[in-house]
Amino acid sequence: MASDQISLMEDLFGWLARGSLILGFVLSAACSTPRPVTLPGAEKLSGKWLGAYRSADGADTGAKEYPFKLWLVIKDEVISGTISESQGAGKPELQGSISGYVDGMQIQFASNFGKEAQPKTFTGILDGSMGRKVEGIWHEPSSYSGTFQLKKE
Repeated sequence: MASDQISLMEDLFGWLARGSLILGFVLSAACSTPRPVTLPGAEKLSGKWLGAYRSADGADTGAKEYPFKLWLVIKDEVISGTISESQGAGKPELQGSISGYVDGMQIQFASNFGKEAQPKTFTGILDGSMGRKVEGIWHEPSSYSGTFQLKKE
């Protein structure tokens, strides 16, 4: 009788081990790198956008908003383009590039101005009217951060 119980226990542990292996494989496949959720018509987001960002951390040097312009090209949910950022009256605009992605109703991109300014990362949500507006947050590696808005021109 004891050998029957041992045999039953071995069968049970073998089944559990196989089940755990299969479950682990399924979970690892399901939890691998997430794929962006396709937004139908995301390419329609390409074009000129006008925006402004605000500082939320006391780094404001007197300006309430810092305006910028984007020229976006979106293909297969991948964003590329250029950014032009105002530096205030009498100062030349900063010119840079952007890259990022669209994931469902979320848009994320980073600005790159070379040595002229720190890069900013923008993460926002498209509005429900096929993405004519975006609101979200931005941050710099130096820990400055705040909010921003974009409107498609």
